[in-house]
Amino acid sequence: MQNQDNNVCEASLLYVDASTKSVFLCT
Repeated sequence: MQNQDNNVCEASLLYVDASTKSVFLCT
């Protein structure tokens, strides 16, 4: 679901995935 990740990226500059405990920075 890459599209879903992109939507989250647009909503916030910082996204943390609790399930995998990974942090994504949208720059």
